[in-house]
Amino acid sequence: MDSCRDDGLLQSAKGFVIHTTEEEIAEHLASVLEWCKKTARFVMNPGEIFNSTTFGEFDQILTEGNQIASCCPQLDASLSDLLLKRGKHIVRAGIARLESLKSQRQVFRSWCDKVDNLFNSSDKKVSLETLRELAQESFKYPSSALVVQRV
Repeated sequence: MDSCRDDGLLQSAKGFVIHTTEEEIAEHLASVLEWCKKTARFVMNPGEIFNSTTFGEFDQILTEGNQIASCCPQLDASLSDLLLKRGKHIVRAGIARLESLKSQRQVFRSWCDKVDNLFNSSDKKVSLETLRELAQESFKYPSSALVVQRV
């Protein structure tokens, strides 16, 4: 009868999952690394933020970064603590870069709305001076953007 209990105990013990400090560090740093890879696209090609097809992806990356930066595992070991703090620092620095790009994108979207309102208004005539201003402002944005091409 005792061997049956021992077998049952052995079987139930196989289902236990024990996380070590090293595993927690590895999982957290893996998520930091994956986030950095996603972020690199926008940091290395800031013009991507003006592409309307990337708006959702950009916002999602920013949200993920804030989640990673706010949920750092609590560990006692000094080396692990240092590694996690460095990872958090990297993510926070990346978030700062993305926030800067986000503000540039917001200015661009406001400019696009202004252009759309001018071209889609019931008054079909846009003054030459207004067109010159829009053309001058458009130089700040990628020429591949559809609104810039319209101007």
